[in-house]
Amino acid sequence: MSLLTNLKASKAIAVLLSPEAAQGTDGRQAVHTLRKIGPAVIPKLIQALDTTHDTDIIAKLLVTMLNSASLPLFIDALSHEAPRVVKGVVEVLKSSTEYDPNRLLEYFADPDISKSALGEILLARHNRVDAKRLLALLDKVSSNTRPVLYKVLDKTITIALLPAIVAKTDCPEPMVRVYLISLLARFKTPESTGTLIKMLGDPNKLVRQSALK
Repeated sequence: MSLLTNLKASKAIAVLLSPEAAQGTDGRQAVHTLRKIGPAVIPKLIQALDTTHDTDIIAKLLVTMLNSASLPLFIDALSHEAPRVVKGVVEVLKSSTEYDPNRLLEYFADPDISKSALGEILLARHNRVDAKRLLALLDKVSSNTRPVLYKVLDKTITIALLPAIVAKTDCPEPMVRVYLISLLARFKTPESTGTLIKMLGDPNKLVRQSALK
C-alpha cells in the first residue's frame, strides 16, 4: 500500500474500533473505504484483532475478504505471537465457506502454527474435509498432534472409507493402529470384522487388547 492508502486504512480501522462511530455513518464509510482498498488491507485488519475493543465488525469484514487467493494471509496469522489475533483468525476461518479447508492439512507439518487451531477450524468445516487425506497424515505427525486429527476423523469417517482404514492398519505406529481399531468397530461388515480378527495377532500387546474388545 502507498503511504496515503496506509493512512486511510489506519483511520478507517480506528473508526471501526470505536463503539460510538462504528455503528453509524462513519462506520459504514470506513467499511466502504477498506473494501475499496481490497486484499492489501487484510494484514492490517488482522493486526487490529489484537485489542481489547470489540472486533466483531473487523472479523465480519475479514470473512468477506477471505477466499482461495487471500487464504495464505490468514494462515500466516495462525502463527501470530498475539493470542487474540490467532483466536480471531480461527473464528474467521471457521465462519467462511469460500475456501477449501483441505488446504490447511499441509500446515500440520509447520512447527509455528497451532495444531489445536487447525483442528478447531477443520472441525467446524468437517463436511468438506477429505477424510482419506487425514488418514494419510496420522503417521506423519507427532503423537501430540494425532488427537487433533482423531477428533476431525471421528466427524468425517463413513463406511465409504473402510477400504482406506483397512489399508492403514499396516501403519508402523501402534497407537495409530489402536485408533483405527475404534474406527473399524463402527462398521459391522465382513471386511471390518476380518481385519479386527487379523489384528488379534498384532505384535503390539495394546493393539491386541484393543482388537479383543
